[in-house]
Amino acid sequence: MTSIPILKSLEPPRDLCPRRLSLRGRRTNRRRRGVSDVLAVILLIAITVVLVVVVFVLDSALTHGPGATPIGTVFATGKPSPATRCTASGAPTVGCIAAHDYVYTLTVEQSKVSFGDVLFEVKTPSGTVYSATTEGGFNILDDQSHTVAAYNLSVTGPLAVPNAGSWVYLAGPGVTGHTPLTDLYTIVTDMGSVDPTGQGYVFVVAGTGSYSSSTVPILLP
Repeated sequence: MTSIPILKSLEPPRDLCPRRLSLRGRRTNRRRRGVSDVLAVILLIAITVVLVVVVFVLDSALTHGPGATPIGTVFATGKPSPATRCTASGAPTVGCIAAHDYVYTLTVEQSKVSFGDVLFEVKTPSGTVYSATTEGGFNILDDQSHTVAAYNLSVTGPLAVPNAGSWVYLAGPGVTGHTPLTDLYTIVTDMGSVDPTGQGYVFVVAGTGSYSSSTVPILLP
């Protein structure tokens, strides 16, 4: 007796089922889209970080580069004392270069700078640098009235510190151009032997190195 083969189900293999293939394709596309979204977010964050770093570097270069900080924002002196006439070198005020000179004393009121960051000068009402008729100069005293730094003229000349290297630092106190110029110090300006009272001269501090421009002129009475 001939056996009749039993036909298997005509249903296609499970792996070839269109519905299953469609679902699998959707899952794959969804995974790909998910990965793409994550990569896009990471790339966006990386670009943002790079832009922030670039802006920070440019800002630092423009605002904190050499000579970019106005000296008037980090240094200020108090009002000067009336002109005092010297009776001898160092008397009655340390900073008197010679007898019969006239000196002004100014306190340091605000300072975030060092000795080598400032250049002192005296100007006339017309804006030119005052020229001492004899000797003259600047002495910086500590809280014990000892001279720690000086720029002095032994002959007639402009009363202005030319550059940071022109300061002379006394060996004893151990002050250098990198020493902070704090409010513990005072400034004595020797104008020479001609009475400067009421002439309209002004004291100005110019910045050097990392500092630019000048302070507001302080009238010397």
